Order: sequence, then C-alpha cells, then structure tokens
Amino acid sequence: AITAGYKEFDPESVSPDVARRNNVIVWILRVVFAALMVFMIYTVVDTCLSNNLIKEWHELAQIKWMITTLKDFYVNVFAIYCWVFYKETNWFLRLLWLVLLICTGSIATCLYILIELCLLKPGQPPEDVFFRRRRTSPCLASK
Repeated sequence: AITAGYKEFDPESVSPDVARRNNVIVWILRVVFAALMVFMIYTVVDTCLSNNLIKEWHELAQIKWMITTLKDFYVNVFAIYCWVFYKETNWFLRLLWLVLLICTGSIATCLYILIELCLLKPGQPPEDVFFRRRRTSPCLASK
C-alpha cells in the first residue's frame, strides 16, 4: 500500500518465486552499482594524479564540448537530487547528499543507489527504491 508517499512492503504478499527473482535482480543491481562506483573512484583518482584541473582549466574552458559536458552534468545532478530530496525527509541528509552529488557526481549517485538497494528487505522488489521508506530511527526522522 502507498500512503503519504511511503510504500510499505509486505513480505507475505509476494510468492517465493517472485521473492527469489527480486532477490536476484537486487543482488545484480548491487554488484553493478558497486562496480560502477569503484570504476569512477579509480577514474577520478587516476585523473587527479596525472592532471591538474586548476592549471588546465583555462584551456579546457575554451572547448565548447567541455562547457556542454559540465552543463549536462549539473542538469543530471539536479534531476537526481530531486529524487533524493523526495526520498530523504531529514534536512541534514538532503543537504549532505546535495553536496556529495555536486562534488563527486556519479560516485555519490552510485553510492546513494547502492545504499537504497541494501536497505531493501529480502524479496522486496527493486522498484521500491523509488519510494520513500518509513524511518524507524528518531535520528533520521525529520522534525
């Protein structure tokens, strides 16, 4: 049932076959997003060690594709952040994820999705990551 933007998962409402399929899909998605995150961490660290963005910025800023890529990046950050803003009810977490998304881009995106996938209960369908979940910890609840 979906109420007030929250979707409650009832494990009894899912057949064992569907639960097993959901578990496999969620496991595959966890592996994929973990691999993407590690790949991007490696790529960013490797690039930082071999190039100095501050020194090269003047040359890069002259390339129209570089400017277009940056604009595309920030439009994507905004789109992803709209989803994060909806999911997170705590203002501190909303602000934290905004900073992480702006500063690390796809690394933060993969981390957020990976966390959401790991919070799913066994048998829960992967599409439930799109919905808010009820917070049980008073530390995470918004005031």
